[in-house]
Amino acid sequence: MASILKQGWIRLDDDFLQQASSDYSGQEILTYFDGRPPTWGDIVNGGLPQRAVSKSLATELMDYSPKSPVGRLRLIHGASGEGKTTVAMQCAAEIARSTPDSYVLWRTPGAGLDTRLVQSLPTGRNYILFSDDAEEIARDLYEVVNKVKRPDISYVAVARTIDWSHVRGDAYPWATHIGYRKTYLRGLDAADAELVVAAWSQHGNKGLGRLAKWEHNDARVTELLRAIREEAAVEDGALLGGMIRVRYGDYFTDRVRDLMKSLAAQRTPSGSTLSSAFLYIAAAHLARLQLPPNILAEALGAPASHIMSEVVIPLRDEAAVTMAGGGVLTRHRLIAEACLTVAEQVNANLAETYSRLVQSAFRVGRHHFIRDYEKYTNLCRFFEKSRPEVAIATARAAVAEEQNSLGYLHNLAYILRKTGQADEAAFISENASKALPSMQDRNLSNKERVFYREWATAEGVLGNPAISVWLSSISLSDLHESDSPGSRHIETALAAAGGTMATMHQRAPRDEFAMGVRAAETLGHLLDLSGTAKSFFLRQRRLVDEWGTPKMGLDDCKIAFEKGIAAAWAIRERNLPHLTSAPKLRFTAMYDDLGIA
Repeated sequence: MASILKQGWIRLDDDFLQQASSDYSGQEILTYFDGRPPTWGDIVNGGLPQRAVSKSLATELMDYSPKSPVGRLRLIHGASGEGKTTVAMQCAAEIARSTPDSYVLWRTPGAGLDTRLVQSLPTGRNYILFSDDAEEIARDLYEVVNKVKRPDISYVAVARTIDWSHVRGDAYPWATHIGYRKTYLRGLDAADAELVVAAWSQHGNKGLGRLAKWEHNDARVTELLRAIREEAAVEDGALLGGMIRVRYGDYFTDRVRDLMKSLAAQRTPSGSTLSSAFLYIAAAHLARLQLPPNILAEALGAPASHIMSEVVIPLRDEAAVTMAGGGVLTRHRLIAEACLTVAEQVNANLAETYSRLVQSAFRVGRHHFIRDYEKYTNLCRFFEKSRPEVAIATARAAVAEEQNSLGYLHNLAYILRKTGQADEAAFISENASKALPSMQDRNLSNKERVFYREWATAEGVLGNPAISVWLSSISLSDLHESDSPGSRHIETALAAAGGTMATMHQRAPRDEFAMGVRAAETLGHLLDLSGTAKSFFLRQRRLVDEWGTPKMGLDDCKIAFEKGIAAAWAIRERNLPHLTSAPKLRFTAMYDDLGIA
């Protein structure tokens, strides 16, 4: 028995529970209502209502049959802020208080679990082993239930759904070795909501917050359930989100502002402020980035080994952040949103904040594996519509860290064009085109073709249609050591080339351009077109029909298309001597994709 206690497990008995109660101040419960993780004092002090799921689980686990072939495993999972830990702690305390003969064990952070220790537990008692953050011991737990077949030992595993999924917890065949059931927590039912509101009411306006304006508890419960249902539509915890909304509402930003003022005055031994760390964490959360401690450390200029003690634990004690899936995030999206709102109100540079995160991910990624690394390197795409200034800044940060990556250069050129800076986009693209041979990623996923196509679009915006046609045709040509263009690229680049030649013909009629448009739309209609491409090619068909341009066979289309782009190249707006001239371009791979090689 002593062996497992020495391995970081604690026994919940009368002495432990009485000590937790005596060390506790009843006023601390208000910070729990604000989202702080529960303590044993919260659990045993009686200020928290015990949810029905906790009571039923305790009743079940207290009743066991020595004649059963195996024990039981119960998994409690859900999003952060759904009360999983509270439910498990209440269940454990209930069993410890109600059945002294039961042996209730709780795993402390970092403690392990192995078969030998579990097998050594003396028979004849009802053992219930609780583990929060159970994803940490999922593999060991499976080894135990696979080898130790004892009805007197049950397990309660608690984990965020994302963490359990990350360690592939559902891939283990639990049910073949032990009685297994999962409980998913999401929000509250009406009965539990009544208990929660009643508990808040015990603390007057401080407990009820904004709900105090409703005179009757029935109305308060209805409002809480409404807020929880609305929060259930997003990924973060519905319970915590609903609690924040009904207790603080529009005033929640003010509360986070006060927190950030306090954090700004707290400097870590490494030199950064806790408010800076909080901003990085909130920014990553809202951008759906997994923020591992080593990237946060790089962003703050702190040793990675100090992040947990200097940053994560202090912010966790403030009910501001938590850990999930190996990353740091705010306890709820509403907290992250309020943090960024406050940051903008004091003129914090969010573009700089996100650029620093991108830069840090690149630097850490050179030496360590980073989950969802591409989300950092392509973060500009996440912000291209909502925050163009952040999109540009993060695209520049990626290029600064990897100057020879065609993919990142393309991202920057694309974002610049989309934000009305086509001149810089074209400038960057032209310079990048001179260094293409040194870019190792140029042949990956048709990156070189996409790059030329984007550059062509920028030139078209700048009023350089001849160069635009030339660049579109390069993107369709037989590039050095490149795979075929593929139907999706052909339809976009061919439609663009044909459309631009149509514009040129309308401005200054030339047979080569009209025939080039006819060739482009005829070839395009050989594809299984998307709705957008189909509309482009139909428009081109209507134009050439109006011009009286004759229809052609497929072999003539190939000739006409190449003559059209050669005619555009002949009147190009400027020389680009490092590019292949239009008359020398070959389209064997494209024609093969079209089935007319």
